[in-house]
Amino acid sequence: SSQGQTMDYYNYVEANKKPNQRSLYFFITPNQKQKAYANMYVHISYHEMFDQIILKCIEHPQVPEDGKYLLEQYAANLRETVRNSNMPMALVNINLCKEIYDSHSEVLDNIFCKAEETKNLKESNDPACMVYEHYQNILDEIYLSVDEKYGHTPNMKLQRQLVTFTELYNRGAVKEGMKFQMEYDGEMYYAKAILSKNKKNCYLQVLDENQNPYRDKSTGTILGIYETASSAGVDVINFRREQKGIPERIKTLRGTTYWVNENGMTLKELIEKF
Repeated sequence: SSQGQTMDYYNYVEANKKPNQRSLYFFITPNQKQKAYANMYVHISYHEMFDQIILKCIEHPQVPEDGKYLLEQYAANLRETVRNSNMPMALVNINLCKEIYDSHSEVLDNIFCKAEETKNLKESNDPACMVYEHYQNILDEIYLSVDEKYGHTPNMKLQRQLVTFTELYNRGAVKEGMKFQMEYDGEMYYAKAILSKNKKNCYLQVLDENQNPYRDKSTGTILGIYETASSAGVDVINFRREQKGIPERIKTLRGTTYWVNENGMTLKELIEKF
């Protein structure tokens, strides 16, 4: 209709849902810059959906085998590249790609360097460039998956959309204890990077106005620990609004552009630098 597809879906669901049934609306896209016309949709990428929903369902012991099969087939389809780019809708073979890289790092590094230096791959006679031009989709998926070293394609046009703090820590972009702050609607928010006990995983821990950890009032357990900046930003903003009696809630936030470290660099700038 003239209202657009998202509003058509919304109106249909609202008109046909059962009494006391709750509706959740997700706008799923490979491009984080693309937004739904209707503001009742939560914007997520295909990669976020794979990481946070599909993969967890595949691994869940209570999901039946036929259900897992359907999910695995859907995940396989997410390997298809976005139209007019070599970017997969989601990186679903990260572990396999890392194993391939570990086994052939010298060859793959050489291909990456040659392709990065070459302006026109189709006209190049360099064997490495010819290989990259022929198998670009496969090689790009490997380079995008190897976030500790690359996380982007040779021409830097494509970069992983969802970057966890563990990936940033492995790259050297963030260090334990690095502080961040965010200004949103005139309010200041605080956070810091923390490591797990085994020192292998890194997280963003949100802090209160006094830059102290949030704790459960009944148990004293520390709260507010996140893998990504966007989810941390959404929750801490909405929690502050709840405390102040403000009814409006935000649904999405591009956390990489809002969180700024002690040196004035946004997470987006850190991602691009490392």
